[in-house]
Amino acid sequence: MGTMTAAKDALTFFSPEEYARKKEKILSSYDPAIEMNVGGSLFCRVCKQPTVYDDPSRLFIARCVCRCRLEEERRAKQAQERSERAKRFREAAEKMNVLGRAYAGAGFYSISLSGAEDSYIRAVERCEKFCNNFDAVRKSGHGIWLWGDTGVGKTFIGACMLRLLEKDGRMCIFTSAEKILDEVRATYKSATETAKEIKEILVNAEVLFIDRIDETRGKTESAVQTIAEIVRSRDDDRRPTVILSRVSMADYAAQSGMDRGILDRLSARMASMKLVGKNRFLSMPGEMEF
Repeated sequence: MGTMTAAKDALTFFSPEEYARKKEKILSSYDPAIEMNVGGSLFCRVCKQPTVYDDPSRLFIARCVCRCRLEEERRAKQAQERSERAKRFREAAEKMNVLGRAYAGAGFYSISLSGAEDSYIRAVERCEKFCNNFDAVRKSGHGIWLWGDTGVGKTFIGACMLRLLEKDGRMCIFTSAEKILDEVRATYKSATETAKEIKEILVNAEVLFIDRIDETRGKTESAVQTIAEIVRSRDDDRRPTVILSRVSMADYAAQSGMDRGILDRLSARMASMKLVGKNRFLSMPGEMEF
């Protein structure tokens, strides 16, 4: 039997005239493309379940929901929920984003490797492979610790990874350690958002990029613990994290005060790649318009 839209103890019984009028209206207004009339009763053409509850002895008739309709409503509800989650995520990702307009068109195709050291070329290739092979990466949860001096291209390479992953529909966030701490602190005075909600969004991203994590060196213990908690939770869930830093993982462990156990876990699950090259911020600018 189909599922009644109203509880049985709330059934409304009609007069004989009203019952006959309602039944005639139902039988004259159904859609033959999805329902069929069999002996004065309506059935779903797909699952063959009744789409009308009809009890002549009690003078009651009403539409009911068949298995197909229930499944359709369930899928529609799930789609709506996914859409709402995606919208909230996009809003959160935009809020946490620290990439400026200069990185809008970032792509691996635009990275010049002419004269670059072999280790630099290998790091760029592995970062691109991380994105192209993301289905496997997502299962393993392996991440990247990309480090090197200021201006060697860490953020740009991270932006290239972000754009490539987003092109494939991946839900990513590109932020910085300082931005995370700022947003968490802002919730202390917020009536609409909590630190827990901020952390959950960061933990649940398919890929989380944390730029300038070394800026947490010298911060309070609670600040370092906030970053550690997010990174540890992502590792527990096997969610890939890409960390961009001016120092190696070992130096960060020594200078930040982050629990060594967490960094030991990350060292076993993250590819550490050092970028060595010229500081592009110090290169001579091209022709200017003034």
